[in-house]
Amino acid sequence: MSAMAKLKPKHFLWDVEAKVAKVRLDRPERKNPLTFDSYAELRDTFRDLVYAD
Repeated sequence: MSAMAKLKPKHFLWDVEAKVAKVRLDRPERKNPLTFDSYAELRDTFRDLVYAD
């Protein structure tokens, strides 16, 4: 299983097209705040994307 298949962020949506990843905030009910948890999740998301197939 690739890193991308395991990646399931709660605060972000992501997709990859032509080796370009787009990461978007996905908490409209909270007006997309950047909290300590979301910063940690964003860090983990980027780390996983770096090592993805």
